[in-house]
Amino acid sequence: MFSLPSTGQPVPMTWKKDNNVAVNGMHASSFSDNNFKLEDPNGQLMAVFTSHTISLRLSAVGTLQINMDLGPIFEYAVIMSLLSVHEYQKREEDESSSTNLNAAAGAAAASSC
Repeated sequence: MFSLPSTGQPVPMTWKKDNNVAVNGMHASSFSDNNFKLEDPNGQLMAVFTSHTISLRLSAVGTLQINMDLGPIFEYAVIMSLLSVHEYQKREEDESSSTNLNAAAGAAAASSC
């Protein structure tokens, strides 16, 4: 939740996965699971994150477009909340692949006995 600096009024924000919305000039790949939009409670598009499915720079994960000018604190809140969502998703994927690897290793060990 973000509070407007001028009024102190809280503004709820929700990141949602969406492959139908992309940063201006980009295309959101339906193969990516990392495209997000940030909406307010009225459905107004506050920001968009489009992941790079193929990038020549290993450090480039995607592109963020902030659609509202509510000041630097808002921009900071958008960036930090997106980083939190991205890190959570990355950990979920790592845990899932780790579980799958452990199951495969267990099956291989059982079949070699």
